[in-house]
Amino acid sequence: MKTLETVNSIVEKYALKETISAFKGILNLENNTVFQESAVKLASIFGNSENSRAIASNAGNEDEKKLITSFHNNTQLLVQKTWIEKADETLKEKILLQLEEICDSLLHKKYYNSYAEFVDCLDSIVYLMFGAQSKSYDFGEYAMRIDPEFGVFWCFLQNIKQQELNKDEFCRVYQLVSMTFLANY
Repeated sequence: MKTLETVNSIVEKYALKETISAFKGILNLENNTVFQESAVKLASIFGNSENSRAIASNAGNEDEKKLITSFHNNTQLLVQKTWIEKADETLKEKILLQLEEICDSLLHKKYYNSYAEFVDCLDSIVYLMFGAQSKSYDFGEYAMRIDPEFGVFWCFLQNIKQQELNKDEFCRVYQLVSMTFLANY
């Protein structure tokens, strides 16, 4: 696994300037305006304008509920349709169960409570999709080359795994931006 500095340099090497700007801004928890604007921009890059509205509006808005439902349905289908080794069947079942619990928590606006499990679930989904390669040193660069949006998503995931968030709103936004990618993958 690469360090976050190296992971972030991969984004700078392969992504478009507006993506780099949004990526850096959403990791800036010191400036709420930059954080929010960057989150909306990254969601737009990953998805569509409805997803951006889910982030820009108040917690629990209708666009947010649609995004959570879309994420649930599309991610569940992605996990169910992913070919796996027999040894990974238990992980697949665990992910499907986690998706139910996470989406239920998010629909009830329990962003902070679901954050750690959400990030763990996303990490497991990437593992399910790419196997042990997703844990290799050069996976970020590989992901950026085959699918730049997925590469940015993976780099974003590596960063949010390291974030110690103490505000519900940061947890909410990070989860919604992540959902935007998988809801449209």
